[in-house]
Amino acid sequence: MAGSTHRTKVDGLWVFQLAIPADCREELARRFPEEYRGQKVIRRSLGTGNAREAEVKVREHLDKWRSRIDAIRGPRNPEKLTPLQLAAVEELRSLGYHISLDSEPDHEGAVPAPPAESARTFRELERGFAERRYAYAHGKMVEKLAAAGLDLDPDVALEGERQRIAARLDAVERAASVVAGDVAVNRPSAFATMDTLFERWKREARPTVSSIQECEFSVRRWREMHGSVAVDRITKPMVRAFRDAMLSFPTRLSNGEAALPLQTILDKYQDKDVPRASIASARKRLSFIKTLLSTAVDTGLIPESPAEGVRIKDDGAKPGQERRAFTVAELKIITDRLADQDESFRWVTLLGIYTGCRLGELVQLEAADARVEDGVTFIDINAAGGKSIKTGSSIRRVPLHPDIRNAFLAFVEGKKGRLFPDIRPGTNGDITDLISKRFNYWRKRVGLTGQGLCFHSLRHSFKDRCREAGIAEEVHDALTGHAGGGVGRRYGGRPPLKVLAEAVAKLQFPNELLQEHVEVNRSKSKTS
Repeated sequence: MAGSTHRTKVDGLWVFQLAIPADCREELARRFPEEYRGQKVIRRSLGTGNAREAEVKVREHLDKWRSRIDAIRGPRNPEKLTPLQLAAVEELRSLGYHISLDSEPDHEGAVPAPPAESARTFRELERGFAERRYAYAHGKMVEKLAAAGLDLDPDVALEGERQRIAARLDAVERAASVVAGDVAVNRPSAFATMDTLFERWKREARPTVSSIQECEFSVRRWREMHGSVAVDRITKPMVRAFRDAMLSFPTRLSNGEAALPLQTILDKYQDKDVPRASIASARKRLSFIKTLLSTAVDTGLIPESPAEGVRIKDDGAKPGQERRAFTVAELKIITDRLADQDESFRWVTLLGIYTGCRLGELVQLEAADARVEDGVTFIDINAAGGKSIKTGSSIRRVPLHPDIRNAFLAFVEGKKGRLFPDIRPGTNGDITDLISKRFNYWRKRVGLTGQGLCFHSLRHSFKDRCREAGIAEEVHDALTGHAGGGVGRRYGGRPPLKVLAEAVAKLQFPNELLQEHVEVNRSKSKTS
């Protein structure tokens, strides 16, 4: 499979590796002298020990180098595969099985197996993998249920996982059978399902780890509701049914309940007065299904998306679920109670108040991102070193407010690498997962239990401070990394750094509280 073939772990970090065909080495070295110098195998550190993050980066490298090799070699089809078989080859690649279309030996002298032989081998491999995956999941579920004291059949609890494994096996078997010529298929959409669209989207869109996990949730629940249906058999009523299910989906499920199939969950909580998914959550889950169906349209699998026109209207039926800003009084509570927290938690929270940066941007900051240019102290939000950013407009420079500027520089002084190395990813690989949960737990403990409050509310509060100070929308959009849509923003780029610094200096915070707290931070930084 692609993940294991093209990555290896060295000193705790994943490394990408790819054998370069002999007939392409000279031309690749000529075209890309800074990246390639004629070696048989290229290796690149992926800068992460997390397998999920590494998988995303491996696909990025594979796409880049394979497209370069294809550009040198031109179209290849020595086995004279039909267009449908070539489409199935591509589908297998999206599922992690690479079928070579070369007939020449590789750098080790090995001759690639014919596509039909490779397809049959992969089909048998996947059958074995499917059995082992379910056996492993079954053992883990037995342990989990016993630890939780739940009297539940593990096979029932694993129905969703069983369907996921079965859907993937079905997709591999169908595509492999087409390549091998074992079945007659007259349309490429016959072996494309929501699961295979998900794999293609991961490879082509190169989404963040958190986006992959969120989309995976939608695909899992879709499969539990509609099965492994071929993409050209998906109808608008099916999409509407999924939308309604996401709106009815209960929150605060136990781990055992969350593992149950979708319909079992909906039946269990039908007509019960329990919290349901927010409009925003349901809309996001539907949006991933719409994105995957758009991918099917873009690749010619279906003429139009059955999700077109299926929407979730925010009709105010669930008031209080929207995120809101912290009030000045609530900010006072936050800053009053921060002093007894550890340094990373204090500074991430203070930077959220004073910069309006996203939590994911702050926890990835490195010491080198605290910079001074033309007398302006700022933090540099960038994608260097494998950092994950939300959009292109997220890359920006955010000047520091005078209230915290000196104390922050004192905190950064002498540090190297990540500013907050003790903030680690959760089990889902998301670097914001644990710190976000900790912030929510802490703010409730200090009495901030209102609806719609979370770390992101600090970003809304920053926006409020900008509006109160009369800062132009163009400027505070540049500070917070919003794209904006004004005509003026399409000419001349973003406001200069000094303009941003002057705007930040105008912002009014509850200084009698925050300044006092910053002094506490500064003294703790010097003594720690």
